[in-house]
Amino acid sequence: RRADPPTSKAAGIAARETGLVGRHERLILEALAAGPGTKDEIAARCGLTEQMVIRRRAGLMRAGLIELTGERRRTPSGQTAEVWRAL
Repeated sequence: RRADPPTSKAAGIAARETGLVGRHERLILEALAAGPGTKDEIAARCGLTEQMVIRRRAGLMRAGLIELTGERRRTPSGQTAEVWRAL
């Protein structure tokens, strides 16, 4: 927003660059502390929607906090999904 002070804009840019922008990322990391999981499993553990979880994956990966295991699991819908783990 144009009315935001420069420090707020800088903080927003820094947060986006690190991928750590808030509570949802922390919830995902806490869910992964219980063990690796698919987007469905992570969403169920932390109370977010699958879409909320997926939207944050790239930022968490860029920040070096999570990675894909190379494993795939069957989801409740019958599809397969990648398994993530915290680093």
